[in-house]
Amino acid sequence: MVRISLELLTRCINPAKRRKGETLERYLRRATHLQLNNREIEAICHLDMCSSLRVLYLYENCIERIEGLDNLPTITNLYLQKNVITRMENLHVLPHLTKLYLGNNGITVVEGVGELPELRELHVEYQQLPPGEEILFDPLCMYQLAQSLTVLNISGNGLSSLRPVACLTELITLTAADNQLSDLKEVLQILQSWRRLERVDFSGNPLCVRSRYMDNIICVAPRLVLLDRKEISPMLRDFVQRWKMSKDKRRLERRTQKQQQQQRGFGATGGSHGAPMFGAGGGGSQTHGLGSSLSMGTAGSAMSLTGSSHLGDHRLAHRSPASKAVHEARTRFPDIFAPPRMLHGGATGGGGRSSKGVHSRRYDSNLFTGSNVPETIGLPPEPQLPMTTQPQ
Repeated sequence: MVRISLELLTRCINPAKRRKGETLERYLRRATHLQLNNREIEAICHLDMCSSLRVLYLYENCIERIEGLDNLPTITNLYLQKNVITRMENLHVLPHLTKLYLGNNGITVVEGVGELPELRELHVEYQQLPPGEEILFDPLCMYQLAQSLTVLNISGNGLSSLRPVACLTELITLTAADNQLSDLKEVLQILQSWRRLERVDFSGNPLCVRSRYMDNIICVAPRLVLLDRKEISPMLRDFVQRWKMSKDKRRLERRTQKQQQQQRGFGATGGSHGAPMFGAGGGGSQTHGLGSSLSMGTAGSAMSLTGSSHLGDHRLAHRSPASKAVHEARTRFPDIFAPPRMLHGGATGGGGRSSKGVHSRRYDSNLFTGSNVPETIGLPPEPQLPMTTQPQ
């Protein structure tokens, strides 16, 4: 088991920075940077004499716990990545800590950093988690860091949602690569609340293959300069903004057109300017309604049916099924819907005038013979006029 000792510290310090004739203890009291990385250290201890230490490098060791830092309140940067740490603890003794590196450990819960008011960067990427699990976040710690944290690295932790860190509205850099983020809509909503975001990395997530992924990210993050390690040029941003404006315009036009169609459809079925409603009795067929319309004996009714055929095609699209059937029949058989013809003279002989001097009239039977009569349309019977005789 390797522990920190004076002998180890002697091998780790840079001789060039040590003054001539200066003892090791005096040098350690004024040292601000100490590099103890890659020394197979298993425990943090014997650092009390480094009272001015600001940056401590302890990465690539075998450290299991965060401890032995009680007498180092001046530390601002702590590098503990690539160890075997399983819990974030004993960090409250570092009130001036601004950068904390804990990547590639075995941490399952992000906690113990809520009492660090000056923390700006938190790196907890690629933790050694059990299969199928994702890293968790202490909600209280996240809310306590909401106004201070600007850099967050949570890559490779199996995350399926950004909701646990959505409260970090002051983020400038987010690295969330190699996770399981798939809900693009949720991600866009969260990014829209991070108004200071400038760099983001979602590479290796399922949402990256979604249509217009990059364009949508650029639209909701107006200050973004780097996306998935690719620079966003002013030309690209201008193109995406014009695409977004065109998309919004088309969406508004479709919505307005749909509303207008609904209004026209309501007016056509309201009965104020629409075609007559045939077969309105509920169970009646279209042919019955058409037969009823043909049974109107007045010329005005026939003229109204003929006149209604001049409506535009846009009016036809919003008619009832019965009205459409009438229009189709009127188009195919115009002679049937023509006004009745006035004929002079009697049917079997009578001189053309009755005894009262009134013109007798009848329908031209030739209109209703042969192939002109549709089989599915009921026609009124030919009127039977009474026989008249001449006075002797």
